[in-house]
Amino acid sequence: MVDRLPSLNLLLELVQSERDKQLAHFDALDNKAGIVLAFSGLTRLTVLDTIEDFVNESSVLLREKGRRLGWALRALTVAAAFFAAGIVVNAVQG
Repeated sequence: MVDRLPSLNLLLELVQSERDKQLAHFDALDNKAGIVLAFSGLTRLTVLDTIEDFVNESSVLLREKGRRLGWALRALTVAAAFFAAGIVVNAVQG
């Protein structure tokens, strides 16, 4: 039947050519999407690693600041005790 209708051969070739172009286009899109997803994954891992480093460094810094604050509060307590003792001594001697 195809031999009797040469226009069908032309139509078949046209359809196959367009289909091949579409498949090539879809493959290109798939490759681009893969690259974008890979880059996105690497970016996410980099951000997560950075956040983890930041949290680890911050916890060490926070712990050190807590120790310093503890010592400062102890020193303030001692200073307040000496100040109160000085007031009592002045009142007794006064």
